[in-house]
Amino acid sequence: MKATLCIDDLEFPLGHDALMAVLMEMTNGECCESYRGKPWNTLMGKLAEHPDPHWRAHLANVVGLPMAIARKLADDEDLLVIMALLESGRCLSWISPQQVMRYLALPNTNLHLALVLSLNDFSNLNQGAIAWELLNSPATVVRKALAENFHVPREILNALAADDDADVRLAASNTIAQQEVADDWEENEEA
Repeated sequence: MKATLCIDDLEFPLGHDALMAVLMEMTNGECCESYRGKPWNTLMGKLAEHPDPHWRAHLANVVGLPMAIARKLADDEDLLVIMALLESGRCLSWISPQQVMRYLALPNTNLHLALVLSLNDFSNLNQGAIAWELLNSPATVVRKALAENFHVPREILNALAADDDADVRLAASNTIAQQEVADDWEENEEA
């Protein structure tokens, strides 16, 4: 990637470090609001194809990232990029069930944990697929995180309440109790 700094009639070629500093500033949350339009989208598209996965992962947190670029990041093969997207806090309801199944098929505990921790950002269909698939995860930390998630269906929590691990059982029992209190609260409000 080449760039030139233009100040009035003067042009200066930018080296790698200078270019990276400019791009970091441009993709900073507050700053990037002023760069909307075709040039911004073109720049984001070029960065989404950058050979360095750190740059592609950085894009996951850019405010105002065009949806086409977010979709490209969701298809990325690099785990760093996928993790950044899952941990970005953005709504993930547009991620297809096929992409979710691809993520679940990767044997990576950190990725599975990120899926559980971002579970509420997915569509209901994907939430169920993630929860059912990770119910039998060999990683206790993943099952415990699932058991602690208030939005996990009761059937899955009931299964986790019978888990081999005592911490998972306790977490599931506590979450079930919280759901029951919430159910009672809703019933009292309706009455």
